[in-house]
Amino acid sequence: MKKILHITTDSKFISHALTTFENVYPGQNTVWMFANGHDGHVSKNHRDLEFVFFDTFKPSFLKKLKGFDLVVIHGFDLFKYPFVALAPAGVKFAWLGWGYDYYDYIYANPDDLLLVETLALKNKCSQKSLKQSIHPVKLFKKIARRAIEVLFRKRALKRIGSISPVLKKDYELLKSAGLLKPLPDFVPWNYGSLEESLIKNFIGQRVSGNKVLVGNSASFTNNHLEVFDLLKSVKDKSELELDIISPLSYGDDCCLNAVKQKGVDCFGERFQAVTGFMPIDEYVSLLKQCGYALMNHKRQQAVGNIVIMLYLGARVFLREENPTYQMLKNEGAVINTVDELVAQPGLLKTPLMENEITNNIEVLYRHWSKLIIDQKTKNLVAFHLGD
Repeated sequence: MKKILHITTDSKFISHALTTFENVYPGQNTVWMFANGHDGHVSKNHRDLEFVFFDTFKPSFLKKLKGFDLVVIHGFDLFKYPFVALAPAGVKFAWLGWGYDYYDYIYANPDDLLLVETLALKNKCSQKSLKQSIHPVKLFKKIARRAIEVLFRKRALKRIGSISPVLKKDYELLKSAGLLKPLPDFVPWNYGSLEESLIKNFIGQRVSGNKVLVGNSASFTNNHLEVFDLLKSVKDKSELELDIISPLSYGDDCCLNAVKQKGVDCFGERFQAVTGFMPIDEYVSLLKQCGYALMNHKRQQAVGNIVIMLYLGARVFLREENPTYQMLKNEGAVINTVDELVAQPGLLKTPLMENEITNNIEVLYRHWSKLIIDQKTKNLVAFHLGD
């Protein structure tokens, strides 16, 4: 029997992870969750202990880690740095990357991920935020965050035995950038399998509408504003009526408000902003209305949404420089670039053929099937603990 500890915040991802780990190591998983910031994604019977940030400085609390064979860190942000850095010697750590926790190591200047109009919006929002940050409490928090990073980040990174980013390409980018030192060993792993989480109750189903899904969150890296300009141009030139759905349930409030306003300005009542979290089945039912998906990220993002849309048979458009596009294209998926849409607006009324959908599903099963995800979990634990 192995004793595996999961350190996490309340997130929609953790239930997917626990399902997989319990498949492979039933009854051998324990969850410790940060008590602050619950989003209501994980029921109380899925958390064995709640703790606060200041507990991570208590020797009596950290001593408990000696009772576990492996500690899995879900999303390695600065609030977890002291926890890892101050842990007793000999504790083994695996880092399951969420994206936000390692993007800064790949992209030295985050603004490089933004297109012109979106960058202008971000700068405008930043000016508003700067005025608010002058407040003494917020200024103190900013200083405290920086102090934690300086004091504990390097020590914590030295304790990490492996990293599992969303894509192997992300690891290659981390290696090339050279900003993450030391760079933990790469072990492939992903949140959620097709059968058990992503399309659990939608096996064999197809999209049933022609709406366009745009983006996955209220974050600037979606480059929504440029997408809306593109789609409005297509609509005006082709006289094609477009119904737009934009998930905006998390991210930046200033970005959210601007995207909603731009969406209404461009598409009126045909624009639907999704601002609240939905149960997965309800969300997939919404996505089924979309025969097309347009993700304008330069970086890897929205992989779960992309996988679901490809499985359901949607035509998906990504930026060519996006590592997700490169990975899927190399695997043989039928997928389009944003530039192709610019050159061929008619693609927005050209659904995929059944053989193309079947091909894409085969690609997805090679990476996100239950069999593959369970095996990745076995490999991850074996990497640290042996067979």
